[in-house]
Formats: sequence, structure tokens, C-alpha cells
Amino acid sequence: MIEKANKCNIPVISFCHNLESLALGQVKNSKIVDLFLDEIKILSEVDLCITISREESFILNNFGINNCYLPYHPVPSIYNRLQKIRVSQVRLDNDLDAFNWISNIYTNEYKSHVIIIS
Repeated sequence: MIEKANKCNIPVISFCHNLESLALGQVKNSKIVDLFLDEIKILSEVDLCITISREESFILNNFGINNCYLPYHPVPSIYNRLQKIRVSQVRLDNDLDAFNWISNIYTNEYKSHVIIIS
């Protein structure tokens, strides 16, 4: 579809809420690099990519992809839920630090997959 639009001089804009290959747990580790390269190739074919992530905007800039960072400001109910998750993650980090488990590779693996929602 992008190719047809380009041939007809129709501008194509991508609203990319995130790069799926960079979202932990979304993609099998063995497929991350291939998917990332596919995403970059597709996004390089659009006229503008709008993203809600400063980090992804930075990455796209480094690949020469025209993009615009549009900050995401959730509605209050979603914001409050996200804040609870953030507080829980900090509490989990503090609890693990207290037991000096940070240097343990299994604990680091455990921390990356656990979210406590109060």
C-alpha cells in the first residue's frame, strides 16, 4: 500500500505508538533483529512517522527517518493506573536491593518480568 501511495504522490503518515521489536516480551528474542530491521525499512518508506516516544524518535532520527514526537498524556484514570505500576516497580527494586540480590543474574531476570499492581 505504501508503494502504491508513493507512486501516486499520496503522502503516507505512520502513527507509530511504539516499535514492536523494542517492546520487551512482545517478540521472541531470536526474531528481534529481523523485526527491527523490517520496521525500520517500512518506516523509511513513509513521508512522516509520528511517535509517542522520545527514545524512538531519537532512534528514527538516527536512521534518517522523518518523524515527529507527539507526547502521550493519558486520561486521569489511565494515568493513575500507570502511576501505581511505577510505584510498585520502584518498591520492588528497593525490596530487592535491601536483600542485595541485584548482582544475581536470576534476580535481574525476575525483576524484568514482574510488575506488582496494588
